[in-house]
Amino acid sequence: YDPTGWTLDDLSRDLALMIDELALGKVTIVGQSQGAMVALRLAARHPEQLAGLVLIGTSARAELPERLENWRSQRETLLTGSHAAREALFTTIQGYVNGAEWLQHHSHEAAGERAMMHAHDREGLALALDAAVFNRGDITHLLPTITAPTLVIVGEEDRATPVELSKEIAALLPDAHLLTQAKTGHHPPTEAAEAVTAAIAGFVATNSNT
Repeated sequence: YDPTGWTLDDLSRDLALMIDELALGKVTIVGQSQGAMVALRLAARHPEQLAGLVLIGTSARAELPERLENWRSQRETLLTGSHAAREALFTTIQGYVNGAEWLQHHSHEAAGERAMMHAHDREGLALALDAAVFNRGDITHLLPTITAPTLVIVGEEDRATPVELSKEIAALLPDAHLLTQAKTGHHPPTEAAEAVTAAIAGFVATNSNT
């Protein structure tokens, strides 16, 4: 346990160690958002461990400077805000990261997600925010060195990590295919589960035959 939190680089090193310790051989890593940020670092620094890479709704760049003040305010609410203040924040975040159509038709699931967010440790959420937003840095220079075949998936309505960021990743990676999912926000595995599952299954099947 590290009370100061972990960086994305720390998490990628832990993941590399786990793959070695479990003798998994070459694996296909699927990462969404912050998880994909970790997966990119793993792919760049431990290419021998990867058979393939699936990146969903993510970024290889540092957070946009104009967003940081709002993130700082949200971090304080996560740490010290009342239940009502946190509920309002989680609702705002859902409106930001989810597609409008999904929210309209899945209010029960959205409420369940907010309940899970409330159940998370406050300090843990703040530390996760630190790693994913404030301390992540820019790794676009590493992208051309990543040799693993890659599927990049992004929702066309993703405002957290807009389509342009996924297009950039796909363009800079040597072996990448970009899939843009219509009427979908930052969470394609939730909002377009069948299409995303089919795309990943096809990618893994094709990759396993090469």
